[in-house]
Amino acid sequence: MVPRSARMFVLANPLTYLVESFRYALMGIRGTPLWTDALFGVFAVLFAIAGAAFFRRLMPIFSDHE
Repeated sequence: MVPRSARMFVLANPLTYLVESFRYALMGIRGTPLWTDALFGVFAVLFAIAGAAFFRRLMPIFSDHE
């Protein structure tokens, strides 16, 4: 139901894929292809690993331990 001119902005929003997954689980209606869920999952795992590595590298600065 999104106009074609705004579709790229909607697909760039990470919450779109979460909402689509819940909508499919509850109502059985899917607006995006199934492979987009897998792609979103891969990006989520990659960003989680990158965030953990970044935090681990900066942990001496954030840590209260001496």
